[in-house]
Amino acid sequence: ASDEYPDPKSSMYRVKPAAKNESAISFISLFTTVAVSVISIGIISFSTMPLKLATYSGLTLSLIAFIYLFVIIIQKLFFEISVPGYPTVISCILLIGGFQLFCIGIIGEYLGKTYIETKNRPIYIIKEEITNGKNKKSI
Repeated sequence: ASDEYPDPKSSMYRVKPAAKNESAISFISLFTTVAVSVISIGIISFSTMPLKLATYSGLTLSLIAFIYLFVIIIQKLFFEISVPGYPTVISCILLIGGFQLFCIGIIGEYLGKTYIETKNRPIYIIKEEITNGKNKKSI
């Protein structure tokens, strides 16, 4: 191989020295990132609470959409609506979104209950067993 085209089997690379001896991530940034991930994993992994939250928020959103749709009907019958079509579209979007969120929450709750049952955890733990007047510790 010539100087213009170096040997393809070897390569030369010069390592540049580090500019500073400091990390690019501050301690506060690292702490908040780790804290947020630990908290979110703790909430999501050990409970079905987020699934119930999705179900209840879907129901709430659907209820708000029904109320808004009722208000639109009252405005249409008794008052003048300034922008025709806009409130109806918004209420329909809210209603469909709430219904979808509610259905996803219900499916998620079923999956959560199935997941909890497949862990095969005992329903109760025997702390102490009493037979013939003698106590035996089980734990």
